[in-house]
Amino acid sequence: DATSPGPNPVYDTRYGYMWWLLDDGAFSAIGIFGQYVYIHPASDLVVAMWGAEPKPVGKQSIDGEAFLKALAAHLAEPQK
Repeated sequence: DATSPGPNPVYDTRYGYMWWLLDDGAFSAIGIFGQYVYIHPASDLVVAMWGAEPKPVGKQSIDGEAFLKALAAHLAEPQK
């Protein structure tokens, strides 16, 4: 149930049981100070990132979701 899509009354996105459901089949738990648990089942990737942002919003130095999607795509590429 935790990774099943359900409507989120606050945000226009898929969210359930504290997990953000991403459009590529991945899901993520996101803390307000930059913490992430990112799971991408198609590539068997699990990433846990500690965060220490000085404020809960508006101070992120990188887009965490974009970084994790790029990481999953890179790891899915055949190694040379």
